[in-house]
Amino acid sequence: MVLPGAAPPVADAKPGLPGCRGAVLSPSVPSRSFHGAPGRFDVVAAFVADRFPEVRFVADVAGGQGMLSRILAKRYNLDAEVVDPRGWVLRGVSNRPIPYTADLADFYDLIIGLHPDQALRPVVESAATVPVLVVPCCNFWSPGTRLGRDALLDRISDHHAEGTGSVEPVVFDFAGPMNRGLVLLPPARSDPIREPRTRLTTQLSNDSTARQPESATTRSNR
Repeated sequence: MVLPGAAPPVADAKPGLPGCRGAVLSPSVPSRSFHGAPGRFDVVAAFVADRFPEVRFVADVAGGQGMLSRILAKRYNLDAEVVDPRGWVLRGVSNRPIPYTADLADFYDLIIGLHPDQALRPVVESAATVPVLVVPCCNFWSPGTRLGRDALLDRISDHHAEGTGSVEPVVFDFAGPMNRGLVLLPPARSDPIREPRTRLTTQLSNDSTARQPESATTRSNR
């Protein structure tokens, strides 16, 4: 991933990693074709609506042109936006053209990483505080270590479980092999979905009116 205006990288995936596209990224030349398994956006969106019925604000991390966000918004009335520095979204799709970091997670009710590439680790680390749905593609979890699909999923599951979070494997009904994912729930949460929050409408880094963290007393008086 690159910031808008920066020089594009040579490729969006390391050579030799299974399932990686290795295509050149260029912020100045957006494409309207979609690579990968047909129907994956519909399948994942339907899963999200069924598994997380109480969410409102969704981050579609490294979501590219934003087809998943579009379906979540149009079909399921969710406030979904792409967080991807490439800024290639379809018309009408909400987006933040910035790199995703785990400290942004608290602005959302659910983080989705559908083949998130370089954003894989921050997506997974977001599960320390909010629910995450991650469907890995390339191994950006352990650079320099060759991990196949199942080994990568195991590594992510072990990492999250070490923090006492819960892990739910998911197999999606679209063409594999990159159709297996994980629902990662934060530690010590009997209810996986929090009360929907009020969305901030100004820049995350400069918002002087950003919501302060809830106190334990406030939560207990609900």
